[in-house]
Amino acid sequence: MMLLAMQTGLRVSELTGLNCADVTLGTGANFRCEGKGRKQRALPLTSPVERLLRSWLAERAGQPQDPVFPTRTGSQTVNRIPTPEAPPD
Repeated sequence: MMLLAMQTGLRVSELTGLNCADVTLGTGANFRCEGKGRKQRALPLTSPVERLLRSWLAERAGQPQDPVFPTRTGSQTVNRIPTPEAPPD
């Protein structure tokens, strides 16, 4: 997940919103995502990232509508930033 984020510059919401169908592997490897302002973006993948994604997608064996990076229960990862707890008085 981190390698993909660093190579592409994806926002957290774009990264967590990726589905298996959004990834195209092989010649011209890329993925599609919906960016800021609901704009569609297609970003190329480098060979190392493509190899890693190919291995990951084969291991998780998800359906096209499934998230690329699911939670332990298989659902879409939620884009939220935890808030720090208030210090005790």
